[in-house]
Amino acid sequence: MKQSVLERPVINQSTGRQLEDIDWETWQGKDPATLVFVIRDGEILLINKKTGLGEGKVNGPGGKVDPGETPEVCAVRECQEELSITVSNLEYCGQHKFQFVDGYSIHVWVYRTRDYDGGSGFLVRRAPLRRAGPGTVHAPCHAR
Repeated sequence: MKQSVLERPVINQSTGRQLEDIDWETWQGKDPATLVFVIRDGEILLINKKTGLGEGKVNGPGGKVDPGETPEVCAVRECQEELSITVSNLEYCGQHKFQFVDGYSIHVWVYRTRDYDGGSGFLVRRAPLRRAGPGTVHAPCHAR
């Protein structure tokens, strides 16, 4: 049986740049974005992503930070746009830095909250809403 050899991941085919070549202390993503985990009654509200980055995947609401907007303001706006809810008392959880093979990169601020208003029946304009318990999904911040 032939054994496979684990190769060093190449993040840029044209330059041959390797993952370990990245200085994460000075790295800057092309696009700033947010991700929000809305938690209530031991469940996390999730969406089935219909378009854009992560299309076809399940995730929390979020998106790109608009010019002049803070990540927290973006998080509130994205929840309004994607879930028709107004979140408050956002708790900062951390950041994700994504570097893609094609050179695209995104810097994501992650928040969670238990506080929101609205969401008539939790119908999402662009995607159906799913609920998952914290033991069901691996999230950067989960219900305590």
